[in-house]
Amino acid sequence: RGAARRGGAPRQRASEHEHNMAREEDAAWPPSGTLRNPVSLARKIRGSEGVVILRDLPAAPMKALRSLMSGLAARPELRERANAAASRTWSESGGSAVLDLSQERLGAIDRADADLRRECAALGLSPALEFWAKLEREIVPALSRVVAVATGDAEAVLSDVSTTYRLVDSTRRSARRDVGTYTLVWADAPGFQVRLAGDWRDLPCGDDPLLLFGMCTQIRSNDRIPARLHRLADAPTSRLAATLVVAPACLDTTIEPFVLPKENRRYRPGLSLRQLRRPHIDPYSRKLLRDARQDKALKHARLRHR
Repeated sequence: RGAARRGGAPRQRASEHEHNMAREEDAAWPPSGTLRNPVSLARKIRGSEGVVILRDLPAAPMKALRSLMSGLAARPELRERANAAASRTWSESGGSAVLDLSQERLGAIDRADADLRRECAALGLSPALEFWAKLEREIVPALSRVVAVATGDAEAVLSDVSTTYRLVDSTRRSARRDVGTYTLVWADAPGFQVRLAGDWRDLPCGDDPLLLFGMCTQIRSNDRIPARLHRLADAPTSRLAATLVVAPACLDTTIEPFVLPKENRRYRPGLSLRQLRRPHIDPYSRKLLRDARQDKALKHARLRHR
């Protein structure tokens, strides 16, 4: 019995240590989670204030992605061919260069200019597409299920999913909210910020991506999971962000709030993704108006309660 008592103390101390570590992790902001524990991750999303660090995901091939963006910046003829095949595949505005890809865009490029993908492969396109394909195959289904559970309406979230791959090389990006369901962001340098309680707060930069939520999730969760304003603070040198954007595929998809017991419904019925996107006349221009336009869209979508 004495031996059992002596052996019990270390086990108890270890258990207390694990409990304290879990409590400290829960208190940290932004919270971090992993798809290996989907129940815990869903709980952290619900209490995240709109930002989560997602651990144990594949590391983005930032060196190859930087090579791709630099190579395209130096080859205007390749950019022009890409835009001729699929409008606004490459865009520049306000100190930002954006490469915007999706399966639809890639298909259009292959049909219109079969040699373009081969020529871009030498610049770093192949590692980029392999990385995004791995995410779409292994990460998006699992993460979408977790976000659906956290939102409350799994069927609505999972029934209509599309992905867009975006590289942004920029010295600054003005404040905006995402429109879709969620966005994963890998950055190669600090400077990414979110608006919280009236202040701009710096977010950590490392191998683990940031998980942010769009207006579709804010509405579907009845405001329990906010779509945070975010921006890239000014810097003398450019920074590269690799993003995976998940959103409803159909612009006419109805975005309905999942209202919990004792909650008031905060958004009017019949909202569609098309209505939420309407303030965005162009994705990468009129950037100074974007914040005000998005606030107007959300205000118009809300119900007024006496």
